[in-house]
Amino acid sequence: MATASKSKKTPKKSVTKKRVTKKAVAKKTAPKKKASVAKKATKRRTAKKAPAKRVKKERYKKSSPPPQTVLDRLVERGLMRGFVTDNEVVFAF
Repeated sequence: MATASKSKKTPKKSVTKKRVTKKAVAKKTAPKKKASVAKKATKRRTAKKAPAKRVKKERYKKSSPPPQTVLDRLVERGLMRGFVTDNEVVFAF
C-alpha cells in the first residue's frame, strides 16, 4: 500500500518585511478673522402702504328647486335600474 511517489521539495524563500514610515503632515491653520468694527444700527424707512379696500363678497344664493318634470325623470331612472348615481342627482339640482 505504499505508494512510491517522488516529490521534490522546494526551498522556502525568506520574506522580508518592509518598514512603513509615516510622513509628517503640516497642520493647516485657519486664517484669523479681522476684528469687525461695530456699526451703528440705523432704522430703515419703509414706505407706508395704503390700506387695501375690502370688497364685499356676494353671499351664495340658493338656486331654485328643479321643476317637477326633472324630478319625475330622475325617479323613473331610479325605478328602472334600481339605483340613481350621485352624478345624476347633482345635475338634477
